[in-house]
Amino acid sequence: MAGVGALGNLISQVARAVSDGYFLQGLSESRRKRLLSRMQQHYIVCGYGRIGRQICVDLTDEGAALVVIESNPDALRRAQQAGYMTLQGDATSDEVLLSAGIQRARCILCALPSDAENLSVVISAKELNPSATIVARAVSEEGGTKLARVGADKIVSPYLAGAKRMATLALHPQVVDFFEAASIGRERFYIEEFLLEPGAHDFLLQKSIAEIQLRERTGAFVVAIRRRSNQIVEGPSPDTRLEPGDLLICMGTGEQLRKLTHILLPTNLERR
Repeated sequence: MAGVGALGNLISQVARAVSDGYFLQGLSESRRKRLLSRMQQHYIVCGYGRIGRQICVDLTDEGAALVVIESNPDALRRAQQAGYMTLQGDATSDEVLLSAGIQRARCILCALPSDAENLSVVISAKELNPSATIVARAVSEEGGTKLARVGADKIVSPYLAGAKRMATLALHPQVVDFFEAASIGRERFYIEEFLLEPGAHDFLLQKSIAEIQLRERTGAFVVAIRRRSNQIVEGPSPDTRLEPGDLLICMGTGEQLRKLTHILLPTNLERR
């Protein structure tokens, strides 16, 4: 009778655990860890507030693999409901960043609410993966200076960006209307960068844009070139010649930029 009673109690506890989703949660956690361990060249988004949410939307539109790190349970639940890979924890912790696969990540985006938190993430990320690109949000001008000092590759101030957008709307409303129409239309336009490295891109160097025929072959066009000396060539003409170390800033649809990437990837270059 004692054995039957103990068995009944065990069955009751198992049934309660199943109804509470305990086993499903364990299986889900195990699957999440396996998926995280396989991710390569992904994006780590630190913080799922208003800015973090929009970052995730834009990355997903581009087909990028991403992981969201969030400590707030409500924000984490919203990220999970949106279908993103998530990791609950403090993004300023090295252990959490390692769990998110930072050593294999392509880019870390710091969208936490304070400069101090983003500063801490940048310092850790630079140490754990020096080759990854780090984009950080700056709340204040001083915070932006410090973020640059510790190694953030790109710094974005939402307030400064908003002010510049308002000024652009006032001065060049037609330009803004064009980009907004392009971004919400059937064919969205994107900006992509391509670095011309000596050795990998020798067949392109010292040739003009017209000779290479990137526009004719892909549909994308070069809107600017940043020289190795940091000189910016805006709206390069067809006669503009490409030099070693040039950074091509190109614009086109997703399909056009994919064609351009295929041409410019070192492994796909046609030596001529």
